[in-house]
Amino acid sequence: MMKRSVPPLLVVALILAFVHSGAQDKVDFRAVTPGVKLEEVVAGHLIDLNGKYKFRATEVVIEPGGYLGPPRPTTGRSHGSA
Repeated sequence: MMKRSVPPLLVVALILAFVHSGAQDKVDFRAVTPGVKLEEVVAGHLIDLNGKYKFRATEVVIEPGGYLGPPRPTTGRSHGSA
């Protein structure tokens, strides 16, 4: 009789992914311009999907010095003082 077992590393990775997935609620961004380039309702040979979903193509422009990611901690110091 052959036993199949899940490698312990895979179990740890799945647990960490589950815990981390709900940890971040906010995204901080600066000098970021999103834009929708194309938005179409899905229609084709899969009748069950017709009209239920939209296909969307977007463009995101991040200007020089722009930032997109987790909120940065504030230190209280300004950049102009020495």
